[in-house]
Amino acid sequence: MWNDHKKLNELNKEKISLESKVHEFDVIETKLTDIQDLINISIELGEIDELANQSTALVELNTEIDALETKKYFSTNSCGFHGYLHRYNMTKLSYVVLYFLF
Repeated sequence: MWNDHKKLNELNKEKISLESKVHEFDVIETKLTDIQDLINISIELGEIDELANQSTALVELNTEIDALETKKYFSTNSCGFHGYLHRYNMTKLSYVVLYFLF
């Protein structure tokens, strides 16, 4: 394999593509964790205005998730990315919203 430069190039491109997708998930997860932490702090301190801000942040995060789903839908590589994002969206975001409301 190491002598086959064409194969090595293809594998490197695939690696870079996968790393990019993982990074996109990491960014979303970090934002979601930050929002959740701020919601918890706001509840403890009784900061209603900050809760409203985090509600807006959740809507914006949902928009980012939708954009990733759209990006995957129109991509030529089908690897289950769309299904994972849908589950991620419904599970993580719904959990935070439900926690926020109750």
